[in-house]
Amino acid sequence: MTKRAALPSLLFVIAGLLLIGFMLAGGFAAVRHLHEIPVALECDGTRGFVVGDHSVTIETKSLSLQHGDDGAAEVIVAGAAFETVLPSWFNQDLFMDVHPAHYSWQDVDSSPGRDLLIWMPASPAGTLLLVASHYLSSGDGLLHVLNTPLQRQYSR
Repeated sequence: MTKRAALPSLLFVIAGLLLIGFMLAGGFAAVRHLHEIPVALECDGTRGFVVGDHSVTIETKSLSLQHGDDGAAEVIVAGAAFETVLPSWFNQDLFMDVHPAHYSWQDVDSSPGRDLLIWMPASPAGTLLLVASHYLSSGDGLLHVLNTPLQRQYSR
């Protein structure tokens, strides 16, 4: 094979490797973005998480489920050294389907690793807005308050 014939083959291989690299980078970016979308936690359930090297649980309790399909709720966040109760609300009727808490992963503080954001409905009526004002740090595994709460529209 001559040098002239080898050059187009080499360029073809390099272009193919670059294309594969761009596709992998795009795939990683898409997966990273999907972890930032809040995921609903069930009413009256408990879910365990590993945040950094720390095990934590988030429990949701609907306080008025026996009186209807909406009302006050509690979100109980617990770790090895703490337990905190956050007030929330829910609406489990056919058209709203608002859960008392959601979670997502995002790097919030300066510690290495992703932190667990806790999203809750902004209000019991009116707008369908989720607000994250608390997060579990991957550094110390404790519940912290965000200096500036994050907001996003609620979507089913």
